Amino acid sequence: MTLFESCKNVQRDLKVLRPSRKERRKKGDGKKKTLVCVASKFYPDHVSVSWKKNNVDVTKGVATDAAALRNGTYYIITSRLNVSAEDWDNPDNTFTCTVSFFDGNTTIYTSDHIRGEKGMITQNAKLSYAVLIVKSCIYGAFVAFLVWKLQVGPTQNST
Repeated sequence: MTLFESCKNVQRDLKVLRPSRKERRKKGDGKKKTLVCVASKFYPDHVSVSWKKNNVDVTKGVATDAAALRNGTYYIITSRLNVSAEDWDNPDNTFTCTVSFFDGNTTIYTSDHIRGEKGMITQNAKLSYAVLIVKSCIYGAFVAFLVWKLQVGPTQNST
């Protein structure tokens, strides 16, 4: 049995990570968000990484480690995709990382994906508008009550 044959049943891990919370909250920094693809627990180190946005190949904004790093008996590699805040804040966008592993005989393709998320700005704006509308309604009801009270005048007690 060769080394390649003994490693055929290796359980490979692949995960796409969303931008960090700090990065998602940043404003005015060029509005770029970074997605990270981590492929680990593979052997040998014959691997390549590619990205897609909505099933269309993406090469701009991609930075992949030059070589897989050895981590014990296995290897690990990371790839980063910079996307605009506008692309990330759209839940209709799907970002897919595909890793091809060569096990000595065949190439095995593994993919993971992540969807864009609604921006926190949008959620905060909705909350702010809702609070403003509720406060305006309460203020309007209070003013209407005062006008009605002034029109009716003071009530007189009959003796």
